[in-house]
Formats: sequence, structure tokens, C-alpha cells
Amino acid sequence: MAYYRTKEGKFKKKLQNDKRSMAEPAPEREKRPEEEDKPPQKPATAGTPAGPGVGAAMISYVRLATSLIEGRRVGRDEILAMLARVVRQHSLARRKKIDYLLWYLNKHPP
Repeated sequence: MAYYRTKEGKFKKKLQNDKRSMAEPAPEREKRPEEEDKPPQKPATAGTPAGPGVGAAMISYVRLATSLIEGRRVGRDEILAMLARVVRQHSLARRKKIDYLLWYLNKHPP
């Protein structure tokens, strides 16, 4: 650690860090035959229950992990419904849990 505080150490560390930024990007993987036949999945958008920031790859991953954990096939609709419950953004106002729950249920009736 003391070496990297010297002038020579700082210079060498900068060279090492510069090498990292010049690294070649990972090669793109080839598509498997079964992936080519499938139509591309529609990514989740702001209009879907999962909301923004949850892409198709994330939904596929959560679906796979949930299927492995539960030992059964889990549908995309189930995952979107689950993510809508779990990932929803809470209000910034501070209130009791029951007050927030009643407000949310009034806004989004079952």
C-alpha cells in the first residue's frame, strides 16, 4: 500500500488501470437453434405491472429462478403479478403501514 503512494507506484497503478479500460469487450454468444425459432419476448414497459426498470431478461431470470425454487413451471403472468406487488414504489409521505395499505388498495382495487 505504501508503494502505491509513491510517485513511481502511482504511475504504475495508473498504467494498470488504463489497461483495464482498454480491454476487449466479451464476444457475443451465438444463438442456439431453439432461440432463433421463438419470436422475441415483449419487454416490460411502464404500462406493464412490473413497471419501468424491469426488462424482459430480468423477468425471464426471475421466472427461471422461481420455477427452480418452487419445483414447478411458473408463467410470465404470475411473475409480472408478483413483481407488481414486490417492486411497487412506496409513497414518500410518512404514514402508518395500515394507512398506506388502505390508500394503496383504494388506488388499486383488487
